[in-house]
Amino acid sequence: MLYKLQPKKVEAGWDTIAPLILKSLPPISANVFDVGFRILKSVMLDKSQVWAYMTKDKPVAIVLTSVQEDPVLGLKSLLIYALHTLDNIPIADWQNGIEAIQRFAGSRECANVVAFVTDDRLVDVSERLGALSSSVICFPSIINREELQWADHLAQ
Repeated sequence: MLYKLQPKKVEAGWDTIAPLILKSLPPISANVFDVGFRILKSVMLDKSQVWAYMTKDKPVAIVLTSVQEDPVLGLKSLLIYALHTLDNIPIADWQNGIEAIQRFAGSRECANVVAFVTDDRLVDVSERLGALSSSVICFPSIINREELQWADHLAQ
């Protein structure tokens, strides 16, 4: 079953949760040196949410979501920012999980759920559940170059 974790639980379990989220971040996060801190801060401020799919008190998947507003269309979407699975999940459980996320998205006045996904298996399962999919292209950012140089300097 998929559970939305309370921010305090995320904070308490961050040492376990963070590596799973960091493994599945989208390419747009590549140039951010303190991404883990930024994610936890966002969760603690209720700007993003962490979900855990559990079987017998064992996490099988971790999901990071955030409500995003499209400035062109004026629509809100719930963005699945990161999704990491540790084991196979039956398709019926995927369906139950996405339905829970869709209900949450509706409660936040979102028109849809959008996901960054790097695993072809997740794309396949999502398409079987009715999702549309396409590719995303992300060019390296020039905005954080100074931050990167600063972070490189600290690492030396």
